[in-house]
Order: sequence, then C-alpha cells, then structure tokens
Amino acid sequence: RSAACRRCRRVRRPAAAAAVPKLMDVAKTDPDRNIRVDAVLALDQIGPKALPAVGLLISLLKDPSETMKTSAANALASMGPAAEPAVPDLKSALRDHSLAHSAASTLEEITGRPYQYWISIEPVPR
Repeated sequence: RSAACRRCRRVRRPAAAAAVPKLMDVAKTDPDRNIRVDAVLALDQIGPKALPAVGLLISLLKDPSETMKTSAANALASMGPAAEPAVPDLKSALRDHSLAHSAASTLEEITGRPYQYWISIEPVPR
C-alpha cells in the first residue's frame, strides 16, 4: 500500500487525479499511520485535482501526529485558492505550536496574503 501511494506521488497530476478517492480512503482508514501519511503526501503532489479531499485534509489538521498535520497543511497549500474552505481551520492552527509555520505558509498559498501577515495576527506559541 505504501509503495502504491509513493507511485501516485510520481505520476503526473492529471493521471493521478483518478486515484484521489482511493487515496482519501487510505488516508482515512489505513491502520498504519505511515501509510496514511504517504496517501496525504500523494494528495499533495496531485494538487488542485485533489480538491475532493479538502474536507478530509481539514480534519487531519487536528490529527495527533505532527507529521500528519503538516502533511495535510502542505496538501492544502498545493491546492491554492481552491482550498479556501480550509481558511478558518488554518487560522485556528496558527495557535498550534507544531503546525503554526505550516499553517501560515498554507494560508499564504490560499489567500495570497504574506506569511508574515498570518504570523503577526496570531504569534507562534512557544
């Protein structure tokens, strides 16, 4: 399963878009966290064509794993403005020490407002 997720990350975006439903299922249900992360990384590589995964990626911003949260934020960033529904959750994520920098970078990609703007409205917790 992990190898399949990694292969999806190397496939050109349009072709990989067909794998989005399966990658979402793996990211949601696989018992192995590393495989779930691999699925999210594949969604990141697919970019805007993975738009159906926005809701799932938003929920993964609250995952206990720092790696999963950061991977989910990066996948949202790869979708650009199409991931606008994630903005409220990403603003909340600015308060999470392990996610603040990724959240600010993702907000920049989605909204066009600079990273420094997002960090200044919600200082990164120490």
